[in-house]
Amino acid sequence: QLRYTVDQVEGYGGAIGIELLRHWIRAFRAGGPPLATIGDAMSALAIIDAAYESSATGRRVDLPSR
Repeated sequence: QLRYTVDQVEGYGGAIGIELLRHWIRAFRAGGPPLATIGDAMSALAIIDAAYESSATGRRVDLPSR
């Protein structure tokens, strides 16, 4: 079991989301790699959608392989 606290701040994703955005902007400006890619974001959204579907149907939802 993992436990952690995140500072509550205004904005999408709270403090973690803001730090991710700041890192992405720094990487974009410097030409470096971001912490997460668009592909990573799409994968996360697919997992979230599958979790909602599984919760609604009570069934296992398989994710497409990458």
